[in-house]
Amino acid sequence: MEKSIEQGLIKINNSISHKETGTIITSAKADHNGYLHFQLSEGYNFPEGPSYIIDLIYLQIVAFFPNVNENNNRFYYTTTNSDTIKEIKLDESNLDVEEYGKEIKNGMVENGDNPDAITISLIKGSGKVRINISHGYKIYFNSDRTWQGPLGFDDVILEEGIHKSNRKCNMTPTRMVHFAVDLVDNKCVRYEGKKSNIIFSFSADLVYGRLVEFRPKIGEARRKLSKLTFDDFLGQLFDDKNKPVKLEHTTVHAQFNISH
Repeated sequence: MEKSIEQGLIKINNSISHKETGTIITSAKADHNGYLHFQLSEGYNFPEGPSYIIDLIYLQIVAFFPNVNENNNRFYYTTTNSDTIKEIKLDESNLDVEEYGKEIKNGMVENGDNPDAITISLIKGSGKVRINISHGYKIYFNSDRTWQGPLGFDDVILEEGIHKSNRKCNMTPTRMVHFAVDLVDNKCVRYEGKKSNIIFSFSADLVYGRLVEFRPKIGEARRKLSKLTFDDFLGQLFDDKNKPVKLEHTTVHAQFNISH
C-alpha cells in the first residue's frame, strides 16, 4: 500500500542545486510525541536574495484521533456486598456513548460480574447521558483516568439509582489538528499569541481509521520559508489543546512547493 501511495504522488524532477523553485515530496512516521522527521533524497540549496514562500499542496494521513486513550480509559466500580474496587481498562479507540456502554458491559463479564447491573445510554433529545445502577453497585468517577468528562459527569461517586449527566456529552474532545513544519518562518505566524510553525489546520471530525487526503487551495497553506539550505526537516501534529497527535505511527505523506 505504501508503495502504491508513493507512486501516486508526483515524482521529484527538479535538480535542486541553486534552483529558485522546488517541489518536495516526502513522507515520515509520527513518533510518540507527534513529531515527524522528513528525510529528503536530495538536499535543497536556494540562492540568497529573494524572499521564498512554502506552500503545502498535499497532505495524506490516517485519521486516528481517539477519544478513549491512556488518560481516560479506566472504569472503576464496586459490586454488591464488596468494597473491592474493580477496574476495566479499554483499548485506545474512538467510541460513542452506546459503544462505550457495551465495552463496559463486556469488561464486567470478564470480571465475573452481572453486565446488566450498569447501563450507560445516550438521551438523544438532550445530548446528555443516563446511567442506571443496580442495588449495591457503585461507579467511581472521582478516580483518575476515567471517562466522566466526555460523558458529561463531574468527579463523583454514583450509587444505586438512575443518574443523568450534568452536561451534554462531548465525544469529540479534539476539535482541530494542526500541522507544523520547521521550514515555516515562525516570526510570521501566530498561534494563541505565540510564534508558530503551523502551515495547515484541519477538523478532527473524521471517520476513525480512514485514509484522508487534503489538497489546500492556492494560498490557503502558504507561509514564508525559514531556511534556504536543508536535506531534512521536522514536522509535528498537535491538537487544539497543544497535545501531540500520534496517528498510531502510520505514515504521513506530504507535498510542498517552494517559490518566490
